[in-house]
Amino acid sequence: MKPVVVLGLVGVAIAALLFVLFTSPSQPNPQGGGLGPSSSGKETPLGPGKTKNLNLDSSGANSGNRISTGLADIENVGERAAVSSVGDLIEGAYENGITGIVLSPTGEPVAAATVTLLQSKFAQMSVLQVASEMTGKREAWTAITDADGTFAFRSIRPGADYSALAEHTEFSNAEYANFEVPANGEVAITIEMRSGYNLQGLVMDDLTGQPVAGAELLLQDVFALLPNADPNRGKRTVSAADGSYSFSNVSAGTRNVTVRAKGYGSRTRNNILFNGPTSKPVNQDFRLAEEQFLMGRVLGPDRTGIPNASVEVSSYETAQISRGRSTTDSNGYFKISELADGKFMLVARATGFTDQRLTNIELGTNPEVVMARQGGVMGNVTSLADGSVVTKFRALVRAVSPGSTTYGRTVSAGEFSNNDGAFELGSLEAGSYVMQIEAEGYAPTYSESFVVSQGLVTPDVNVAVGQGGSISGRIVNATTGEPVVGAQIETFDNEYIPNPFTELLGAMVPRSTTSRKARTDKDGAFSLSLVSAGTYQIQIKHKAFPHSAEKNIQVNDGQNADLGTIRLVPGGVIRGIVYGEAGRPLAGAKISLIGKTMYPGSPRSDADGRYVLTNVEAGSYRLSAVSPGSGAAGNPFGPIIDMKKSEVQVTIFEGREINQDLSLSD
Repeated sequence: MKPVVVLGLVGVAIAALLFVLFTSPSQPNPQGGGLGPSSSGKETPLGPGKTKNLNLDSSGANSGNRISTGLADIENVGERAAVSSVGDLIEGAYENGITGIVLSPTGEPVAAATVTLLQSKFAQMSVLQVASEMTGKREAWTAITDADGTFAFRSIRPGADYSALAEHTEFSNAEYANFEVPANGEVAITIEMRSGYNLQGLVMDDLTGQPVAGAELLLQDVFALLPNADPNRGKRTVSAADGSYSFSNVSAGTRNVTVRAKGYGSRTRNNILFNGPTSKPVNQDFRLAEEQFLMGRVLGPDRTGIPNASVEVSSYETAQISRGRSTTDSNGYFKISELADGKFMLVARATGFTDQRLTNIELGTNPEVVMARQGGVMGNVTSLADGSVVTKFRALVRAVSPGSTTYGRTVSAGEFSNNDGAFELGSLEAGSYVMQIEAEGYAPTYSESFVVSQGLVTPDVNVAVGQGGSISGRIVNATTGEPVVGAQIETFDNEYIPNPFTELLGAMVPRSTTSRKARTDKDGAFSLSLVSAGTYQIQIKHKAFPHSAEKNIQVNDGQNADLGTIRLVPGGVIRGIVYGEAGRPLAGAKISLIGKTMYPGSPRSDADGRYVLTNVEAGSYRLSAVSPGSGAAGNPFGPIIDMKKSEVQVTIFEGREINQDLSLSD
């Protein structure tokens, strides 16, 4: 199988995973999914929060059962940016910054380019970039290059995995990915723009073969079709008098193109791959047939029309499909226009109802879509200690598989404040769930699992919240015995494995334990309180030591799990020089160290090609480098080739230093 095909299949698979992780089968329901307003409290949406520049803050659930995403338009991010060559202040407390220049393919400065700074381990990978947006883990800030192509960001939160993405109408997008920002000093970067791909073709009348002028074409990435994504985001153009159209400077990757024209059915060509040399244009013609319509009605179980339901249809063709959408009127009727002839799949969504799908719908049949109501849950919250009512709390409904001890995503949630300790939540599909209650002064507490039946409310799901247990300990330097001050301690499920993907998903990773963080004091001591009973691990991070973990920590209600003294062992050091194709020191090369763990951060070689990796855990590793220009011209395998070309095996010992140069020459 060709590599580009494999890459496409991987993208589709990850997109499907994102669909499963971040969607659910019904719309948001601020009113509790057909239960009506509750006197016990109110549900509050957990969707996208306030936005600071391009700070995307999405939670995993909302007040109903539809998970909100808040996707950003990466193609047109500059349209929302302030016009300034200096990026917006990010933290305001650091004496550091990023200075850079954007250059054309010929080395000339590029003025008026939009530079977006973001912190994400996967900034180069569009699939995981979207995932990062959907989990609310992505922050971004913008700057505009001045006349000499320069830009700057000031006072930035220190950390690794920063990337800068440059966009300009005359070039394809380019980026400088995965670099670290120190607490003090400046990082200088250079972003080299590249020529993009050209997409061209003809729009013709399918019956007469004549050109269709004035057709509107929309070029989108494949993730524009994800639920809650903006269906209108992307690049646009209009066909000329001879039916021709073109898109210039298209970035590498997979794209969809949709064409619409008055009196014709719409057509969408999916999965157009832009890969390899940019000199040869990509051709895609469209033949449009006369517009068709689909009318019908969306009904509830009592056969009363459901207003404001969304109805979407998609044809079954594989090459050029036809799509459309509409919203029902006050009586539940809908009409979808701009369809091409064929058979369709229909999906109807409405607040408080389960999504309904109909297949093999033929035009002119006027389908009726009968939707089933969702269920809900009611209960009360009391104190485990004395049975008193807890009057203010947060209630979350989490999916659970029968017999499982790991709870899934949050599907409904609300904030409650009342004198009865009562809660009421709706928008639940038939299935098994647990309630999670969070209240000030108490450990997060889970109910017994319960079952929700279609269209029914499960009553008397009562939760008694307690104070849980605690975890304490002391951390010292194993070599000197001195206390380790300022180490970060964080709790996780005992089975948690830290890796880039789990860090990307963050709070979306299923867990049944309490998330708590602390830092060691001047004596190296730490304490974590209000921890639910269960088996834990703690992850320990400190800039002077390799990351480490303590596992199999049993926490019981009303007891403290004292870990005693934890001794951190200093790691080793690797330093060397990266040499490029011509045998000269190479600046900006990304260093990769992979063994039983992955080296944290994203170290790069400096202006003299030198690099240094500190606090490396003892063990055997594969050490390699990737050229800063690798992956250009749409070649996703460039970094892999560089890693294989430069890879060497190294063994690290505690507290020792080794020198190892790396070569990217053939």
